[in-house]
Amino acid sequence: MPPNLVKSSGPTKLLQCTLCSKKFSRTDHLKRHQLRHTGIKPYSCIFCSDGFTRRQVFS
Repeated sequence: MPPNLVKSSGPTKLLQCTLCSKKFSRTDHLKRHQLRHTGIKPYSCIFCSDGFTRRQVFS
C-alpha cells in the first residue's frame, strides 16, 4: 500500500487521506480526492483548455 494511504481501524475498513483525514470506503475515491491536494487536473476541455480532476465534470 502506498505510504499516503492509511487504513483506519474499526468495523468497516476506511481509507484515510493523510493530508486532511477525510475517509473513503474505496481506493479510487481516495485517489480522486487527493488530486485536490496536489492541484493536478488530468482532464482538460478541448474548447477552453480549463482543467478538471474528473472526466465526468465536462462530458
